[in-house]
Amino acid sequence: SVAADDATLLHCMVHVREGKFPGEYGTGFQNAAFWSGRVDEHPIFAQVKLAALAAAPPDMLAEIQRELTHGWSPGIFVKRSRDCVAAGRDTSYCDTLLNAIFRLLFEHMWAKLVT
Repeated sequence: SVAADDATLLHCMVHVREGKFPGEYGTGFQNAAFWSGRVDEHPIFAQVKLAALAAAPPDMLAEIQRELTHGWSPGIFVKRSRDCVAAGRDTSYCDTLLNAIFRLLFEHMWAKLVT
């Protein structure tokens, strides 16, 4: 159901926020990877793709464009976030996009409540 997809995507993103820290079943990234495979499609994915491109720093834009050739998915984002932290790279892009995902998901769920 759409409500289950909302909850699953939110659950996944909360685990991304946990990051490398241990959670209920491994690290936040490990849990996020599990939950990312449970949402194949969601109404906000097209908006997240646009947010991902808008947030991309100039030196990462070509790489992110290639990454998003077939659209945005939670799995792509979990991997990028995990790899960025593991390599000790700047996480500003991932943090900005994660905040955008939370906002877009909240707005999507709120719109369903008030209509």
